[in-house]
This record gives sequence, structure tokens and C-alpha cells, in this order.
Amino acid sequence: MKNIVKVPEIFLPEKDYYEWAVVACDQFTSEPKYWEELEKLVGDKPSTLRITFPEAYLGKGDDERIENINKTMQEYVDSSVLSKKINSFILVERESEGKKRIGLMIAIDLETYDWTPFSDVPVKATEGTILSRIPPRVKIRENAPLELPHVMLLCDDREGILLDALYKKRSEYEIAYDTELNMGGGHLRGYIVSDEEEVYKALEILNSKAEKEKKYGRDTAFLFAVGDGNHSLATAKTCWENLKKAGAREDHPARYALCELVNVYDKGLFFEPIHRVLFDVSEEFKNKLSALEGERELVCVGADNIKVSGSAPEIIKTLQNMIEEGIKLNQIGEVDYVHGEKSVREVVGAHKNSMGILMPTIKKDELFAFVLDKGVLPKKAFSMGEANEKRYYMETRKIKE
Repeated sequence: MKNIVKVPEIFLPEKDYYEWAVVACDQFTSEPKYWEELEKLVGDKPSTLRITFPEAYLGKGDDERIENINKTMQEYVDSSVLSKKINSFILVERESEGKKRIGLMIAIDLETYDWTPFSDVPVKATEGTILSRIPPRVKIRENAPLELPHVMLLCDDREGILLDALYKKRSEYEIAYDTELNMGGGHLRGYIVSDEEEVYKALEILNSKAEKEKKYGRDTAFLFAVGDGNHSLATAKTCWENLKKAGAREDHPARYALCELVNVYDKGLFFEPIHRVLFDVSEEFKNKLSALEGERELVCVGADNIKVSGSAPEIIKTLQNMIEEGIKLNQIGEVDYVHGEKSVREVVGAHKNSMGILMPTIKKDELFAFVLDKGVLPKKAFSMGEANEKRYYMETRKIKE
């Protein structure tokens, strides 16, 4: 198991976590006012806002922003900003919108991850990986001295032998941080797990042949599904492969990636649909949508509702294929992937000739079997929570020697 999961070396500030932690960079991409408000809130205090690249700003002075990010990262490393060092797993308690989600900060060996569908590896992607999205992210990561993950891995722990068991013992653990999160993100608390062998014992059970055959009817290397941040993990993998080619030593810190592990059956974890907002939509494309037939009605914002057939993954695949074809035929200008109906309505209301499609929800108890049997889910098939419930950047880890 220790060839898959490693105890991470984590660096944190000592204080001011409210300004320090900010939401994942791939959220609120069509809502610049969110990031403008966050800029004002953070002010001149140390913040992960200064060392991550919000995708809302992509294409607007990228090279200069990346240079500033790397410079600020190094300043944080060299100064007293990241003075708290923790060589342990951290149990994460996230409260948001009346829900509580439990996670565990771990480092995974990138040699055990593969985004290729049907690859029999411990860490698998749940959605198709868009290779064109990796190079821009590599440009951000390749010279960065730190990583700040918004990657969330899922484990199929039906009996709660890992995270549930650790959480029951939380009173025995030292607190790493305890803070409200800005911009309506809820509350975040971290516990330093003192007994790493307890973690490994539980993981060994989850990874056992008997457990896999009981759950899936066959043995498999598959242990963790990438629930969120797959392209970030694919970027880390690409950077590691590049370093290997350049002669990096086997135990180079960039061989590992910091992730939050969550039980797919966690009561505070909800699979939410990722909606589509289409810009510059032609009447021809709207007519194609109207021509669809089925027993299930999907709400459209800024256009007539549509009717479709099939399971949630099948419906998402059908619509995604139509959208991608519509872009190729210039029937759609572009598409954005938006979390939450409220955000969809706001974005559509702010853009002429746009429309939103509210997508169906995938059942999370089908996830692992589906990935094993079908390879990957359709692109952007689900999200774990609404935008403000997504992972906030808190922990950092050094990835340069």
C-alpha cells in the first residue's frame, strides 16, 4: 500500500486562514465579480489566491500571471508565511450548507495513476481527459515550487473502515487549522492523524482481493476514483513524466501529488450535475434540441425545455456530443460548464443569445462499477457539491528539490 499512498509533508501558515484559503481555480469561471470581490477581501494578506491561477483569468496576460505566481510561491517558501510543517495525514472536516464532509489529505504515487479508460491501475479517472487542456496547466506547474491541490479522490468504503473510523477518534488528534471559509464556503477544520499505520491497515483491507471480488465480482487494481480535479492530476502526471525523461531521481517530490481522499458513501458528499451554458446559440441548434424525443424533461434556461431518453450518463453523452458537433458547425460560439442552477440563470441573463441546459444527476453508488465496465463517464458528468462547496486550497506541498 505504501507504494500507492505516501504520508505527505504539508506546509501551512500559522494564522489568517480566512484570507489564505480560496476556492478551486476552476470555479466561477463566468462570474468575474466573484473573483473581484475575493480580491478585495484578501487585500495584501498572504493567500492562495496569489499562488493559483483562477481560470476566469485564462487568456488575459497568462505568462505574466504565471511568473508572478511562481515568484510569490518562492517568497512564501523563503519567508515565514509557510512556517507550519506537518509530516502526517490530515483528517479534513468540511461543513457547508448544513452538510459535513470528511476527507483525508494523502500523497499518491503518480506511477499508480492513469487517465486511459480501462487501464487496470489503482488510481483511475472517472471522466474523459481532454489532452488539449493539459499543456496550459503544465506551463503553470512545471516551474512551481509548490502544489496546492483541489484533487479529490474517492474510495469505495461501504462499511466506513477508514474515514469514519478516523473521524470517531478525532478528539485524540491535534488541530492543524480551524477556520471559517470566505465567500460562503462554510467551515474547515483539520486534524493531524497521529497513527499512520491505522490508515494503511484500513487501505490494505479496501485494496484486498476479497474486498474487490465482493464489490465488483472480480479482482482489480482499481482503488481510488478521481472525483474532482482530474486534469490537475493529469498535469502532475505529465510534469513527472517530463522530469523522468530529464533524469530525475526516483524519489523526486514531483513523483507524488497531494490529494484529498473522500468516501464516496460519505453522507455529506452529494453528486451534483454540471450544467451547460451555451453562448451565441443559433436557431438551427435550438431546433435540433427541440427535435429530441423522450420521457424525461430537462429544464432549459433561455430556451424551451427539451425531452430526452436514457440513463443520466447516456443523456449527458447524447447532449455533449450534440454540443461539440454544434461548436464545429458554428451553431454554438462556445460552452461553459457551470455549477448550480442559480449561476446558470445569472450567466444566461448576462449574455445575449445564450441558453442553459440543466443536466441530470448521476447516482454515486454506480460510479465505481460504471468506470470499471464502461471506462469513463461522459465529459463533465457530475460535480461533488455546488461551486461554493468545492475544495478550498489550504495545504501546500513542495514539489521542487
